[in-house]
Amino acid sequence: MEGLRLVRNDAPVRFLLDRDLMPLARHLRRIGFDTALASDDPVPTVAALHDRAREEFRILILAPSRPSGAPRDAADALETRRLRSTEPSEQLLEILKNEPALRAAALGGAGAFLRCPECNGDLHSISRELAYERLPRETADAHEKFWCCARCEKVSWDGAHAERQRRWLHELLADESPS
Repeated sequence: MEGLRLVRNDAPVRFLLDRDLMPLARHLRRIGFDTALASDDPVPTVAALHDRAREEFRILILAPSRPSGAPRDAADALETRRLRSTEPSEQLLEILKNEPALRAAALGGAGAFLRCPECNGDLHSISRELAYERLPRETADAHEKFWCCARCEKVSWDGAHAERQRRWLHELLADESPS
């Protein structure tokens, strides 16, 4: 996959992923990238995805299984990539491999764990008292930091799973040398 180019130089990188790429969307959201997922109903055409990506200033990422038919317009080609791999970790590497700025952002972790991996909403910190209202008492007692999604209102916490995800991400990106 050749290097991605920013859709708009003054905007943060944002992605629009083909509907079959939910596991990859979760990875990108955990890193901190605003990542929208194409709707399942109805299945959008490649042309419709291109239009949405342009309107929302997003880089379009297509699944390897997506049938051909992408517009051949040169401007569209700068904003669209078709993945080769079907494995989410390898897909993440495909996107970040030749992009030093995106890779640095992912490894730096400044935006990591600030987006809901399920719905892409912003996560905001909540108190333990609010967590008690939404979680089993044992869970709230066992952890210090809690977040709530502004969109879906799912509550998450900084537990062992979050540390494992941080370690996995760092190992994945640090071990893969850029080409």
